[in-house]
Amino acid sequence: MSVSLSWLERCPLAIAVIERSGSVLYWSSGAERLTGWKWEEVVGRKSGLELFSHRASAMGLFRQLRREGRVDGRILAIRGRDSRARNLALSVAPLFARGGEAAAYLTFAQEVAVDSALPSLVDGAGERSAIVEQLHQGILIEDADGYITYANQEASRLFGFPLAQLLGKHWRLLVPSSEREDVGRRLQSRREGQARVYETRIQRRDGAEIPVLVNARPQFKNARFSGVLSEFSDLGQVRGLERRLRRAEGAGARAIMLQALAHDLCNLLATVLPQAEMLAVKAAECEQTEFQEQAETIQSALRKGRVLVQQLADFRSQPDEAPAALNVATELRSVESLLTRVAGSHADFVLSVPEGEALWAKIHAVELQQILFNLVNNASFATRHQGRGHIELSLAHGKAANLGPALFLAVEDNGVGIDDKTLTRIFEPFVTSKSSAEGSGLGLFMVRKLTEERGGSINVRSISGRGSRFEITIPECPPPARPAVEEDGVNRLQPLSGRILVVEDEPELGVTMAQALAYLGHEATIVCTGQEAIARVLGSDVSYEAAIIDAGLPDIDGRDLKAQLERRCPEIKTMLCSGNPPRTAEQTLYLRKPFTLSELEENVQELLMAQASLVGPDGEEWG
Repeated sequence: MSVSLSWLERCPLAIAVIERSGSVLYWSSGAERLTGWKWEEVVGRKSGLELFSHRASAMGLFRQLRREGRVDGRILAIRGRDSRARNLALSVAPLFARGGEAAAYLTFAQEVAVDSALPSLVDGAGERSAIVEQLHQGILIEDADGYITYANQEASRLFGFPLAQLLGKHWRLLVPSSEREDVGRRLQSRREGQARVYETRIQRRDGAEIPVLVNARPQFKNARFSGVLSEFSDLGQVRGLERRLRRAEGAGARAIMLQALAHDLCNLLATVLPQAEMLAVKAAECEQTEFQEQAETIQSALRKGRVLVQQLADFRSQPDEAPAALNVATELRSVESLLTRVAGSHADFVLSVPEGEALWAKIHAVELQQILFNLVNNASFATRHQGRGHIELSLAHGKAANLGPALFLAVEDNGVGIDDKTLTRIFEPFVTSKSSAEGSGLGLFMVRKLTEERGGSINVRSISGRGSRFEITIPECPPPARPAVEEDGVNRLQPLSGRILVVEDEPELGVTMAQALAYLGHEATIVCTGQEAIARVLGSDVSYEAAIIDAGLPDIDGRDLKAQLERRCPEIKTMLCSGNPPRTAEQTLYLRKPFTLSELEENVQELLMAQASLVGPDGEEWG
C-alpha cells in the first residue's frame, strides 16, 4: 500500500501536539509547509507560546482550553520562520492522561484571511466539533507505555468502543492475539524515531476482525520518546475507493472513445442526410413515386439519427461559460424517448409537463440531462425487483422560499426506498446502496453539485418499501428577448448566391457539401487542410465571398484558420462547421453537423448577407 494514501502525509492542515506546559511534542509536515519551521527545530525545543505573534493571545487560548476543554474556530497569528505573521483558524482538542486530566492538546490549523468570509471551520464556532472529529480516519494517541490518551469519533466507530471505554486502555485491547507480537515490534521501532505505514488487522469490540492501514508517527519530549500518534483507515473502504477510481478512469477512457464515435457518426450523417434530401427532390421532379417514397423513408430515419447524435454530443460536452435561458419544458420533451430507455422495460415511464407553457431557467441543456439521467437511472434500479415499476418525471412552477419564481422538477418511483442511515448521507460522494459493480456513488453527489451551481436545491423523501421522490428546485427566469421581425414576418431579401470555399478534411463530406451548395445555387471549391485554404485564398486569382471551415482540421485549429483568413483577407466571411458548437455568448456563426439542406442554406444566406452589408450596390462601403 502506497504511503501516499495516508491522510497525515497529504493533509493540507497544520497538525501539532502541544503539551499543557506549552512544549511542542509533535509537528506535522503540513505545519512545516505552513510555518517554515522544520520538525527538528520545533519538537522538544520550542514552546507553543513562542510560535504565536502575540504571547497574551496565546495564553488566553490556553486559559480557554483549561476552562472549556476544547476550542473551535479561534483566530490567532503565528510567527513563521521567515518572521512573517500568518493568521490561523485553530481547532484544538484535549489529550487525556490516565488520571483523567488534559495533559496535552491536539491542534489543527488552517491559514485564513481575516478580512474575508471565514471558512466553514470557523462558522458556528462552539457548535461544531473539532476538525479531528470530522475526519474519515480513526486517530489514536498513546503514551510511552502504550496507553490510549486520545481517540476521535471515527476511531470509536471503527473499533466499536465508546470513547470512554477507549481512553486509558492499552493498545493490546484493539489487536487480535495473532497480531500483537508483530504490532509490538513495529511500535518498538517508534521509540527509535521511525514513522511507518503498514497493514494489519484490528479487533472490534464485538470480536470481528477487519483489515486496516496504519500510519504511526512517534512523539518526543526533550528528545525522549513520549508516545505515538496513529491514523487508522479501513482497508475495505480504501480498496473500495481504489476500485471506484479505477472505474472512473475507465469511464474517462470510454468518454474519449464516445467523443470520437460521436464525431465520426456526426460526419457520416452529415454526408448522407443532404444526399437523401436531394435524391427525394430529384425523384419527385422525375415523377418517380416509388423512388421518392424510399428516399423520404431514408431521410426520415436519418433525421431521427441526427437528433440522437446531437443529443449524444450535447451530453458529453462540459460547458464552462454561464448558461443562457433554457426552455426546460421543451428540453424535457426532447429527451423523453431517451429517458424511457433509461427507465427500462420493467418500469412505466411517465412525463408530466404543463401543456402550452414555456418554462425557462438558466441551466445548460447538458447539465439538465445529467441530472435527469442520474435520477431516472436510480429510480430504475430501485424498481427493478418491484413487479411493475412506475417512474414519473414532472415539471411545475410556482414560488419557492428564498428563490421567488422557481421551477420544480420531481422524479418519483414506487421502488424499494432508501433506509434511514443511507438517506442522511445520500448526497455524499461514494455513498450508494448499489454494489461496487453497479454504481460508483457519485451520481447524486453530481446532481446536488450541478443543482447548487445553478442556484437551486435538492430534497428527497423516501419510505422503505414504498418508493422515493427527489425534487429539484431551480430559479425560474424570463424568456430570452426575441429578435425584431418585419410586420408581416417575411424576409423580403432575395436569396444571394456566391463562391464558397469548403474546408473539410473528410473527403466524402466535402463532396456532399459542394454538391449541396451547387444544388442551392452556389459555386463551391473543396480543400482538405488549413494550409490549402490559406494558399487558395491568398495565392489565387479567384475571389471567395465566404468560407465554411471544419472546426477540427488536422493541421490548423478551425478557429485559428478563421481568424487568419479574416485578418489577411477581410473581404471573405467565414463560418465554422462542427458537430458540437460551443454554447457561448460569442456571436460566431456555426453550421451544426449533421445539417439539412434548409439549415445549410439558412446559414449560408446569413453569412452572405453579412458580407453584402459591407458593400453597397455601387461598390461603395457602407457605414
